[in-house]
Amino acid sequence: MFRFFPIICFLLIVTVRVPAQSKAHQPVNDLILLLQKSNPDTNRLQLLFQLSAFYQKNPAQNKSGIDSAFLYLQQAIKLADSIHSEKWRHETWRYTGDYYFAKGDYKQGKAYFIKIINDVSKAENKEEEIKWWVELEKYITYSDSTGITKIDCFKRIALLYEQLKKREDVIIARLQIAKVYIYLGKLNTAENEIEKVLETYKPAGTHSFHYAYYALSAINRYKGNFNKSLWYAMECVKDAEKTGDTVIVDYFYGELALVYEELGQTEKSIEWYRKALDTRKKIHSEASVIYRTTGFLVQQLIKQKRKNEAIEIITAIEKENPPSTPYQKSILAQVKANYYNGVQQYNLAEKYYLEMIGANGFKDENKEIVSIAYQDIAKFYLEQKEYAKAGEYLSRSLEMDKGDATLSRMKDIHGMLFKVDSSMGNYLSAISHLSLLQQIKDSIFNEDKSKQIEELQIQYETEKKEQNIKLLEKESTLQQGKLTQAKTTRNWILGAVVLLVILMGLLVNYLRLKQKTNEKLEIQQKEINQKNNSLQKLVNEKEWLLKEIHHRVKNNLHTIVGLLDTQSGFLKTEEALLALSDSQHRVQAMSLIHQKLYQSENLSAIEMSGYIHELVDYLKHSFDTRQRILFKLEIENLQLNLSHALPIGLILNEAITNSIKYAFPGNKDGVITISLEHSAGKNYSLTIADNGKGLPGDLDYTKSRSMGMSLMQGLSEDMNGVFSIRNNKGTEINISFKYDPSTGNDLTLTAPGHSIEIN
Repeated sequence: MFRFFPIICFLLIVTVRVPAQSKAHQPVNDLILLLQKSNPDTNRLQLLFQLSAFYQKNPAQNKSGIDSAFLYLQQAIKLADSIHSEKWRHETWRYTGDYYFAKGDYKQGKAYFIKIINDVSKAENKEEEIKWWVELEKYITYSDSTGITKIDCFKRIALLYEQLKKREDVIIARLQIAKVYIYLGKLNTAENEIEKVLETYKPAGTHSFHYAYYALSAINRYKGNFNKSLWYAMECVKDAEKTGDTVIVDYFYGELALVYEELGQTEKSIEWYRKALDTRKKIHSEASVIYRTTGFLVQQLIKQKRKNEAIEIITAIEKENPPSTPYQKSILAQVKANYYNGVQQYNLAEKYYLEMIGANGFKDENKEIVSIAYQDIAKFYLEQKEYAKAGEYLSRSLEMDKGDATLSRMKDIHGMLFKVDSSMGNYLSAISHLSLLQQIKDSIFNEDKSKQIEELQIQYETEKKEQNIKLLEKESTLQQGKLTQAKTTRNWILGAVVLLVILMGLLVNYLRLKQKTNEKLEIQQKEINQKNNSLQKLVNEKEWLLKEIHHRVKNNLHTIVGLLDTQSGFLKTEEALLALSDSQHRVQAMSLIHQKLYQSENLSAIEMSGYIHELVDYLKHSFDTRQRILFKLEIENLQLNLSHALPIGLILNEAITNSIKYAFPGNKDGVITISLEHSAGKNYSLTIADNGKGLPGDLDYTKSRSMGMSLMQGLSEDMNGVFSIRNNKGTEINISFKYDPSTGNDLTLTAPGHSIEIN
């Protein structure tokens, strides 16, 4: 069963070598002439082997067909007996076994190899015996369960290596056993086998186990055990990087990304898909593998609404690795289709989905990949409410899977089939799919809860029994007390009646007092409500006034920008025009702050992510950077008071403007990275970096007289921050500052020659 190809990749390295057989490279007529001229020695034996192999592979070349191969083998057997060489006798048995396997007589084929193995075993030559077990295993199919099986071969190999004290080879043989179970679809058995290997050999510390961890992660992911899968995937990457084994580390990165995707941790998933993609580009992986990794990454980016970044990656990958085969064209079409569907360009999405299916690229490919393709196009048609088409492709997907898909995929497929059948009126089928969907959900998500419930039930039953015992003891004590109490009850009744009369009098008096108190409280409450209503009106009016002030400030700042723009028309010197342009950008940065304030419900804090994105968009448009400069924004969802938002905006304006103007001379391409993050406690950090030409080597920014540098330093000091600038493959500016949202919103920004008052 080849459905679990992603799991089996871990065995690409840990495979047992099989000796190659001799092949007839010469034309058959030449071999026959050489045979006629040969002497009865080992050279003739080899010619007989080659002729036998030729007729075995090409029975149509002779009237008697494959029987000609057997005739040459019989001659080889007689010649080997006359030579009295154990080595050549074993070779004749090996070729005879090969002959019977080719005829489909597996019982006889196995028998000849067992003859060799028994012969070698008597001589106690364990190394030679291992070689023949490996050779026999090569001929046995995965589904062959009669007589000696593949698993029997590997178990015997493991035992022999154990006797030879070759621990590394024992581990490889045991992992091969797990490989067979995986091919057979017995994931639980394979998992148990690998866990036994880890349990037995890991404490010795003589072997790296990242291939085993990789298999266990994938197995548990298929089974829906995502917590275990995540642990194994992380251990896999850690172990591979520690040992320096990077042969298939891209698969390890991809596995960890898949697990994070299943757990809904999109940002983590993107991080590891990027690592997998970068590694595969670096080692020049096959184009279809790069396309599929790109597709996974793009789908995660779309979840975060980063569609521009996603299409840039697709375009770059296609340019670097143009498709050359139908399969590659189908995979690339699938990536584009999923992208356009994600950004709601449905006509383009359908075009590429149909191209994906119609390119005939999936012919004879991994069935799981084909099944996923059908699932993608089915999901598209379901969203378009074309239920018949969706149902058709979902049926194809299930037919391809035949029960071997991951539980997560089966959950999604049955969920979609439920919607399809419900919409088309096939209610019995819909209920069936809903039931399967719920079973899978329970299997994936409720296993731990079931265990917790079971433990709670046991605990509850235990406590209940203990309580019953205590109740019985109390009842016994109470029974005895009742007998004594009955005697004194009569005496207490008269006293209780008298006491009750007294209490009734006190209660009536208390109710009268309470009624009077309630009347007073109601009057007071009405007064309080009236005052609250008045205060609320004042608050509303204040908020409206504040919004109106911010709106007017924003409009006034826009007017200033317009005046500066008008003024620039009367200036002729480039220095003055640049100064006016810089001033316009600074005013625009402040204007955006006020725009955000009057558009927000919160009049005291700015949502920094949206503000910085708008500021960057404005500067990109102002300088017309187009696609020449790529901006990477890593902004946490932070809200800062005006006291910090405004200086940060001005600092960003100065830093970004400087990078755009000076970092990339000659209109070179470049990247500007901006990050704003909250590290710990009250500590925050703002970083603006580019990959441009960097700072001059002799620049001392603390003595710089430029207005932009002085302004950034002054603004940093106003926030009680630390300003630094350095060369780091370009220019990197960092401002580390402390921020306490409970402090006031008043701020005085100082800079050389002027100040800005904010209240």
